[in-house]
Order: sequence, then C-alpha cells, then structure tokens
Amino acid sequence: MSKIFSLDLASIQSGWSIHDEKENLLSYGIIKPKPRKLTADERLLVIHHEIEEIIKRESPSQAILENPAGGPDKDGGRGPMGNWTTMGVLFMCQGVARLSFQFHEIPYEIISPSTWQNRLGFFKKYRDDRKAAARNYVVEKYKLSPDLEQDIYDAICLHDCWVYMRDWKNKSESNEVSAF
Repeated sequence: MSKIFSLDLASIQSGWSIHDEKENLLSYGIIKPKPRKLTADERLLVIHHEIEEIIKRESPSQAILENPAGGPDKDGGRGPMGNWTTMGVLFMCQGVARLSFQFHEIPYEIISPSTWQNRLGFFKKYRDDRKAAARNYVVEKYKLSPDLEQDIYDAICLHDCWVYMRDWKNKSESNEVSAF
C-alpha cells in the first residue's frame, strides 16, 4: 500500500498525517520536543528522531512538506515571514526532514502555506481566520474532533492540496496527450 506523509514543520511543534493511495486518513499526530528549554540543536535531534520513527512505522512512499518560511515554492508562494532567527531554525527543521526523506529515498514536494490555503479556498485576510477555515475543512471532511492541535489540521490540508495539484497535473498531461 502506498502512503503519503504530510508534515507541517515548526520548531515548537509539528503536525503530521499519513494517507493511503485512496486518500484515506490513516494516522496523524504531533511532534513536540519537550521540554521547551531545549536548545535549537536538541530540538532538531528530537524532530529528526520522531520523523525517523514515523518513517519506520508507516513506510511512506511520498512526502509533502510545508515550506515553513511561507514560500517560495514551485507555484510562487509568498516570501519569507518572521524574523531571521526563527527563519534559520525553521529552515534547519526542513533540512532535517529533507535529509530523512532523501536517506530513505522518499520523494518529497514542498508547498507554501499560501499555496495550500488558496488551493483549498481559504481566502481569508487574517491568519486566525485561515486557521479556522482549515480546522473546519478537516473536521467536516474527515469527521475529526475540532479540539485537535492546529498543526494536525494544517498537515492534513497540505496533503489535500498535494492531491489537488497532482490530479490537476495528471489531467493537464492527459489532455495534452489526447489533443494529438
């Protein structure tokens, strides 16, 4: 069975989800390095260990990462957000995840928050409104509790955006072939 691993990375806590090839949500959770007093290097080690455990347990064949800085991705995305110290740590988190995926030969794609939010129709001006739209979308579509960590909803939405983009690309390619 083919599995897709979606990861909404952050240094404090990261949401993740696993879907099968039929888009069924199989599992989800939070990577949360504790205690909060860990150094950046100690956090990276915990994140690396947790990603490796998920890969070992779930054996994904594809991964999707949110660009933690907000962009750009292959669709343009927005530019970096936040202060440079935070951005540095977030990029290190992404590097840890990418290294794990490369080591295990798991192809991955990177999608910016603005891309997945726009593709799923979350055209809200304020961040809290976009987060609420993501939560409502997941609660309605997957019948999950509205009381989960926001990062889980974001990871699930990241997967759904990737499916949308994959299907659109496949449809476009099949239309190009059939035009001849």
